[in-house]
Amino acid sequence: MNQPLTPELLAASRRLTDPLADQAVGAFFAQAQANGTMEGAQAQAAPPQWAAVAQTEAGQALWPITSELPPWANPELLAQGAAFFDRHAQTIMSLLGFLSLPYCYAAADGARVLYRSQRIQADTTRRLAETAHFVLSVTGPAAFAPGGPGFDMVRQVRLMHAAVRYHIGRSGRWDEAAWGLPINQEDMAGTNLAFSFIVLRGLRRLGIPVDPAAAQAYLHLWNVVGWLMGVRPELLPATEREADRLDRLIADRHFKKSEIGVALTASLVASIEQTFKGTPPGRIKGFVPTYMRYLMGDTVADLLDLPPAGWLPGATVRLLAAYQAFKGGRGLSRAEMLANIQRNHGAIAYPLPQKV
Repeated sequence: MNQPLTPELLAASRRLTDPLADQAVGAFFAQAQANGTMEGAQAQAAPPQWAAVAQTEAGQALWPITSELPPWANPELLAQGAAFFDRHAQTIMSLLGFLSLPYCYAAADGARVLYRSQRIQADTTRRLAETAHFVLSVTGPAAFAPGGPGFDMVRQVRLMHAAVRYHIGRSGRWDEAAWGLPINQEDMAGTNLAFSFIVLRGLRRLGIPVDPAAAQAYLHLWNVVGWLMGVRPELLPATEREADRLDRLIADRHFKKSEIGVALTASLVASIEQTFKGTPPGRIKGFVPTYMRYLMGDTVADLLDLPPAGWLPGATVRLLAAYQAFKGGRGLSRAEMLANIQRNHGAIAYPLPQKV
């Protein structure tokens, strides 16, 4: 992190997004409108869209910097971070649904973007599959080798975010003065923390030892992902101490109860409960929200209207979590999880949305 974190720095970051991606996507849509092909573009698969975006002037500048590692990336730490993920893969993937995503919903202004897109309510299970696909793709041991899949993945999601900003900015229903720009730098930094630092916190909450060196490597891996996604360097914490400070600052500034956060959490709980229907955890009434509350703590859980959990001791939650994460005696491998996603949801692509 290049400069001290302050509320003023974060306030300024709410007025910043991702200029290159925004310009490339804006040029793509402007050309589609000029050609009268805007509706037809909606039916395009992702690859033709990326090719069209790449041909814009901004796209030609964006592609090189999303095709190689930043100069400060440490290949040894990246390998260690990927190995750490593989050791705890299924538990981490579980924590993304039970902890990381609902934790983000507590940030009321950032959650507005998800609510506006409607997809997180209308098709929550598909959204979870897309998030899982993204995480599995960028944490692999060869994700960022030359030509690795991680580069293409972060580019697709980065441009998808730019398309969401494009449509929200033209909707006439976004209060920039009150909420900042949609998917702004502070929000992107907070999401990156949710996938890295908050996951580390969740593992420890479950009683899983996390070696400081392994935690450092995992943070480094996600700092590389964040940089490739367009997060500014000053918002990428180099240490767990810096990550904790950034998390606290964001929470102090934005965590509050909101109808949107509550609605998003309810949709998420319903989707996960459907997934666990018929399993031992699923047979325990209230297991999903109780487990979420256990992981997040009462303060954040109260913001999301998760029900009280005093009837289920922490030891029982940990036991059930262990079952859920390692059913059958071992966790699923990365390849098995990717295969499950494809079997249940088909090929995951990230086409540019045509409206929000």
